[in-house]
Amino acid sequence: MKNKNGSLKAFTIIELMVSIFITMIVIASFYKLYDTSAKAERSSAIRVSVNLLGEQMLDTISDSVRFIGLNSKVSDFNTYPKEPNQVAVNDDTTIIRTAQSGTFQFLSPYGGPITKLKEASGTYPNCTFNIYNSAALNGKINSFYLHTQDGVFETKRKAVGTGYTLTYSNYEASFTTENGFESAAKDGLDGTECKDVFPAGTLVSGTDRRFTLKYDNGSLYLYAQDKTETDEDSEVKKTYMVNFKQNEAGQTYAMPWFTIQYLIETLESTTLVRHWVTDAQGYRKDIIAVRFGFILTSTKDRNKVGTYTGDKITYCIFGDGSATDCEEFDNPNETVYVFRRVIYLSNHRLLKDSISK
Repeated sequence: MKNKNGSLKAFTIIELMVSIFITMIVIASFYKLYDTSAKAERSSAIRVSVNLLGEQMLDTISDSVRFIGLNSKVSDFNTYPKEPNQVAVNDDTTIIRTAQSGTFQFLSPYGGPITKLKEASGTYPNCTFNIYNSAALNGKINSFYLHTQDGVFETKRKAVGTGYTLTYSNYEASFTTENGFESAAKDGLDGTECKDVFPAGTLVSGTDRRFTLKYDNGSLYLYAQDKTETDEDSEVKKTYMVNFKQNEAGQTYAMPWFTIQYLIETLESTTLVRHWVTDAQGYRKDIIAVRFGFILTSTKDRNKVGTYTGDKITYCIFGDGSATDCEEFDNPNETVYVFRRVIYLSNHRLLKDSISK
């Protein structure tokens, strides 16, 4: 560009430096905004990931616990002692087998078929059942439960691995009782129309499985086995629903704390008293609710600031000051998350009420 004197005019070095400086400030501002947004998005994604992991474990455990007592008979409910330190009778048939801190073992039909009866035909005990939702069944099932107003009927158990022969058609399935029933809720039914014993809508489920919920040095497990399985340590015969291992390669999550408590209802003099305990092995039939919780920590995308030796931060799962409820942490390299759930054992309580009537 020429000025009025006809000489060329250009930016001075100072002007260029000022313009470059301003440009760098603008770029740096945008980069800072982008970096802050990216970190916030990563932090949010991590929180969502940890919360999904925790909620999935809560839901999986809750679904199994919620069905305790659904398939069970009153005789099973009443086979273990009420008083502590007594030898249990027929302990292998109890509904809740272990109820102590860190380990919970119980019978539940969750994982087996739970569907409804469309219709029954034939004469008792030789019945043919048509049921809805054939996708819930498989050929390895060796016994069924049918839940009626009279109580629970269990079909004859077949050898493990042989299963019932199921016929599928239009999203429905049918099976026929072979050799009658293992146990019946009512006697004197021979020759009765099956449709009168098992009306449409009768709940059909698979037999109980033995579930074990266990916390061991930062690892949490929930697995199931057939209730007749005697080798509890056989990994081949375990079906895992939760298998959270503390030291998995590349894992950025840890579970430093897990607690499970049981709401016990007992009669003291003439008053029903409820209280939470961490070990209810001697009062298993008095359990009316279960609550459990755990703490997950994450080290992902955390700045490593070294070991902190100052004040500890206390995290409480239930917040009522009960035993094994709170844990202290002093590691600034971890993000801490708390999860909790309470499940009322409606089916288990129903069996208790049936006994007391």
